[in-house]
Parts: sequence; structure tokens; C-alpha cells
Amino acid sequence: MAANAIAVPGRSSVSAAVSRKLFWRIIPLLLIVVMLNYIDRSNIGFAALQMNGQLGFNAEIYGIGASIFFIGYLLSQIPANLLTDRFGARRMIAWIMVAWGLVAAAMALIHDTTSFYTLRFLLAVAEAGMIPGATLYISRWFPQRDRARAIGTLYTATSLAVVIGGPLSGALLELPPWLGLKPWQWMFIIEALPTILLGIFIGRLLTDEPDQAQWLGAAERDELVASLGGEHAQLGDQNVSGGYAALKSWRVWVLFFTYVCIGAEFLSMVLWLPQIIRHLQNLRPFEIGLVTAIPYLISVILMYLVGWHSDRTRRRSPYVIGGLIVAAAGCSASAYLTASPVLSLIALTIGIGGCNPLVGPFWSFATSFLQGRAAAVGIGLLSCAGSIGGFLATYMLGVFRQHFGNFEIGLYFMAGIALIGALLMWIAARKRERSLPGEAPASAY
Repeated sequence: MAANAIAVPGRSSVSAAVSRKLFWRIIPLLLIVVMLNYIDRSNIGFAALQMNGQLGFNAEIYGIGASIFFIGYLLSQIPANLLTDRFGARRMIAWIMVAWGLVAAAMALIHDTTSFYTLRFLLAVAEAGMIPGATLYISRWFPQRDRARAIGTLYTATSLAVVIGGPLSGALLELPPWLGLKPWQWMFIIEALPTILLGIFIGRLLTDEPDQAQWLGAAERDELVASLGGEHAQLGDQNVSGGYAALKSWRVWVLFFTYVCIGAEFLSMVLWLPQIIRHLQNLRPFEIGLVTAIPYLISVILMYLVGWHSDRTRRRSPYVIGGLIVAAAGCSASAYLTASPVLSLIALTIGIGGCNPLVGPFWSFATSFLQGRAAAVGIGLLSCAGSIGGFLATYMLGVFRQHFGNFEIGLYFMAGIALIGALLMWIAARKRERSLPGEAPASAY
């Protein structure tokens, strides 16, 4: 084993060469997978620009259909993550991708409220294990010192999905009808095809466990395995490793409600943003796609920088708390400034762009003490929390829009949720970060 494979406080637990190999072998592939995942789940926001009028859906019907996705997600995430733990990420990710790709293409068959609700629910069931499975996969390959950057980079895919998918979806909506299908129907089919194709081949590109990594040299493989094992041992009595032990940890439950708030901010905005933009400025679909991409392009840059800085300082919670405060300020300012559409959009852009980068530090904090089956259960549970938040916020934004005729009340609601999340994260992190392996002894604040 290499000398620098030992976990030493204040130093990386694996060599720079091994860290680079891990990053470039694993993260770009998972980034593409997650990006396709978010395009296929969020393009309903663009389809609504045409679909709602053509099928007679009002804001409340759309809100229910968009949010019912999170119910399917909620019911399926922990079972899917346990299946990933049992059968390995390589098989599960391949199966999940093909399944969700087929359902995503079938979204073109929506013709009434029943088919809308049913297909959104089935899409969630099909893809439920993807994001938590990718997070679990990273937690088993990357030492704690490198994990926030890895997870943060992975979650840039959620923003890249809007940066790329927004203009793409907008452009596809401007195509003429063809073969009896409307442009929004072609959008679903065309954007689902890459998912299905990659799902067929991805099993050959992934490795289940670090000790099976033939793309690492024998010494590098031993170094990585020893480093990960050393981190687990250093956690001592803070290590939560049993599957049901995760459910008994008070900190897991505080993080659960924290991620309800994060999910409300992170997951609902992308589903409503195209309609919020149209409410403020009557633009063409492609132009709406371009405007939608701006806050997520900012997020892509900040996600990487925040993840890198979080790993360097070995602090997680300040970035989460700060991101939620920025989200609260952006949403409330956007609601207050709706009389000036440009200023309102700028405020909302700052809120979204500043909030999204908190996801990497949050998951790095959560996976710092969840090991083994506890990680599978805990990550699945926290992902369920995000689904609950996404459901509630997406649904309530539809209710507020339908009853008040605008988005102002909904944006104030989102600001309040963000502030509650910031308080909960402060509670979860108190005294915790001082004792993580390799963490600096200073306070988190």
C-alpha cells in the first residue's frame, strides 16, 4: 500500500493520481446519465407551454400531474436503492435507464388527465433509483476528502440538463406537426432516445466495487480500498452502518426535513420556471428555453467551485445554509419586483443560481457517517425527503397560480421554506463537522 494511502487529518486520503483516475473514469459518465435523467423528468415544464392549452389542462391540473411524479419517487427510492446495494450499480443503472427511457418516450401518448397522471407516476417508478443510486455509488468509491467535489460535479448535471435541455426543448416545440404528432409529443420521443441507447451499453462501462477496478493498478487499487476502509474505522461510534440504524439516528431525521426544504427549492422550480418566465415576459418557446438556461448555467459554475472549496475547507453546512438563504432572498425579491419583469427575473436567477450548488456539500455531509446498508437506506430516505418537498412545492405553486392568478404568493412560500431549511441544517451540523475524519478542528461557522 502506498504511504499516502493512510487517512491523515488535513490531507487527502489517496494520492492525487488515484483521485484523478477516479474522477475522470466515474464522474463524466454518471454526469451524462444524470443529465439525461433530468431532461426526461423536467421537459414536462416545456411541454406544458403547448400541451396545457391543447388538452385543456389548467394550472392546478398541471401542478398535480407534475407533482405526482414525486409520489412515485417517494414510494420507490428506498426499494430501488436496496436493489442497487444487492445487485450492484452496473446492472441496476442499465435496467433503470432503459425502463425510464421507454416511459419518457411514452409521455407522447398523453391525451387526458388520467394518462397524464399515470405516465408521470410510472416515469418516477422507473427512474427512482437513478439519482440516489449514483450518490450511493460515489460514496463507495470516493474518500470523504474528495466527495463534495465529486457529488457537486455530478449534480451539475441537473443544471446542465436545463442549460442544454431548455433551448433544445424550446426549439423542438417550434417544429411543425409531423406524422400526426404535435411538436410537444415529438419532444418527448426525441429526448428519450439517447437514454435508451446509453442504457443498453452502460453496463460495460461501470465497475461495481473498488476492489474490482481493473482500470486501476494493483497498488492503486489497494491504496483506495485501504483508504476507504480506514475512513470507516476512524468514524468509530459515529459510524451508522446497519440498515435500520439509519432510521434510529436523530441527525438523519433532521437532515430528512432539511432535504424536504431543499427538494422544494431544487426540484419544483425547474418544472414551473418556463411558465413563470412566460407570465413575466411573453416570449417564444425557444427564447423561454434560453432564459431558463441562465440561472442553471450559473449553477454549473458555482456547483464545481463550491464543491472544490467545500473539500478544501472540509466544511459542508455553511454552503448549504448560505445557499438556502440566497434562495429565500431571490424568491422573495422576485415576488416583490414582479411589476418590473426584468428585475424580477434577475432576482429569481440569483436565487436559483445560488441555491443549486448546495447539493454537493449536503450529500457529502450526509454520507460522511452513513456506511454500508445504512448508506443505502439513509440515502434512499433522504432522497424520499427531496421527493416530498418537490411534490408539495410543485403542487402548491399550481394551487397558488390557479387561485391568485399569479406566482407572487408561491414565490413568498418558497422563500419561507428555504429559511426553514437553513435553520434545520444548522441544527443538524452543530458539533458534527468538528469530528469528521480528516476534518479541520475549527468550528463549522
